Amino acid sequence: QNNSANIGTGGGTITLRDGNPQDGEVKLTIPSGALNETRTITLKQIYPAPGDDKYKDTVAVYQIEPENIVFKSVSDLELLYFDLDNNGLVDSSGIQENDLTIFWHDGFEWREASGSIDTIKNVVKGNIIKSGIFGVMVQTAGAAEDIKPREKIATPNGDGVNDFLYFNGLTGQYKITIIDVNGRLINTISDVPYWDGRDENGNIVPSGIYLYEVKYNGKSVKGICAIAK
Repeated sequence: QNNSANIGTGGGTITLRDGNPQDGEVKLTIPSGALNETRTITLKQIYPAPGDDKYKDTVAVYQIEPENIVFKSVSDLELLYFDLDNNGLVDSSGIQENDLTIFWHDGFEWREASGSIDTIKNVVKGNIIKSGIFGVMVQTAGAAEDIKPREKIATPNGDGVNDFLYFNGLTGQYKITIIDVNGRLINTISDVPYWDGRDENGNIVPSGIYLYEVKYNGKSVKGICAIAK
């Protein structure tokens, strides 16, 4: 199942309908200003082949093409899972639907993203900043250290590769503070779980070393990252 649409600078929505009016639908909403030109965006469901280890822990998998499009502002993604008898369990799996969230694949591994559950429509809702492969999976109860970005260096040049530092598994209320090595505040982030190498005025910062602190669920996680232009 797939659907394509030409999305311009004014934004737009792509929907996959499953034919069941009792539940929700897969939907990607790209806001105005997220693209700087008209692109043909395709949203499709992936049906993994038996024995494909890459998808073994997924409830459902979807792909947004072309890959590595970096949106200039956050886009909304809704992914459908099935609980047709409304017993709170994902059909044919026994997985609690309230344990689900959205993951994205970085080319090497699955990374936990933010997500909220709508148990009436059977969809997981989350925010994304780029195209690629997204899975509905069971959220992990990782340690605070797991929040730290896998990326050590970000190259915010818009090519879709290492354009941002992504902080894993942040949902609800959190605060990310970025400072430079001289202790000067660079940016404070509380609405999206990533840093795109920009300061509070939207300007890409100079190349160099930066420090971050994440406050989440009463915990504080600190680390070092780098920006290279």
